[in-house]
Amino acid sequence: MPTHLDPKFLLGSANDPRGEIAQLYALQIASQIARQNPRENRTLLVGMGLTGRLASDYTSEEARSLLLNVIEIVNECRVW
Repeated sequence: MPTHLDPKFLLGSANDPRGEIAQLYALQIASQIARQNPRENRTLLVGMGLTGRLASDYTSEEARSLLLNVIEIVNECRVW
């Protein structure tokens, strides 16, 4: 994780799989933005609404595919 990224939870718990997945998504999105614009310094707020198996699974092929799709969508909707 780049040293300038400091994830924090505003709501919810970091002590369960859902929190781990939310942090994974937030860090991946923030890292992607930082790679594309290293001078970007605005705060990134990510809201997660995963349910079912994907709310607790980040090792399956389906979960990895979803994360890659989200990163691709972030790339397409650049505002930085």
